[in-house]
Amino acid sequence: MRRITAARGATTPATMQIDATQMSLLGRACFNARLARAIRTAYPSLSAAFSDAEFDEAFDVQRAVAHAHGLEDERSAASFVHAAWLLGNGFDLRIPAVARLLKDEALSAREKARALDEFTRVVFGIVHDHGGSVPA
Repeated sequence: MRRITAARGATTPATMQIDATQMSLLGRACFNARLARAIRTAYPSLSAAFSDAEFDEAFDVQRAVAHAHGLEDERSAASFVHAAWLLGNGFDLRIPAVARLLKDEALSAREKARALDEFTRVVFGIVHDHGGSVPA
């Protein structure tokens, strides 16, 4: 349990305790807020239709899937959630190359995240090169 102590002479209680569950919820909320801000900045027209609550729900689901694939640190989980935002729910099972990548036990979470980022860039580069539009 972490303790945050008020400055000397402050009128607030001397000690506030934050338990592990509260810290986890704070971390989740911060993660979701940062990811939502990044997605809203990168894809303003697509993200405009989604409320913060809808983002929170979707991000929580995708973060759990990322964790199931061993992508537990924030950076790796964010790469997975971003890929899910662009490629759709279930992309990790629907796209054979991605499924193989995520099952590869020889790769670290960081390597898997980098590969997901690169895969997403390549896919949307091909779409763009062939006259399709890249999400905005």
